[in-house]
Amino acid sequence: MGQRVAGPRLFRRLMSADHYSPEREAAQAARWAVKWRELAEEALALAEAMSNPEAQRHMLFIAQAYKLLADRAKERGDRLAAPSK
Repeated sequence: MGQRVAGPRLFRRLMSADHYSPEREAAQAARWAVKWRELAEEALALAEAMSNPEAQRHMLFIAQAYKLLADRAKERGDRLAAPSK
């Protein structure tokens, strides 16, 4: 059997005020930022080792996409960690 996907009711319950925590979300965003940066560095290292210019260009594109994801995750974490007014 295939993997079961959570339905909208479960999502609403998990995102309800009882379960939502900006601190927890900020910490998760920070963890994702670290992971995306690690993947960006790995992709850059792979690109440097490539001899095929087209493959290298694709790998550099992937590295840039990972960097963008890391930047956005960090911004999200910072935004969630900031005290609300």
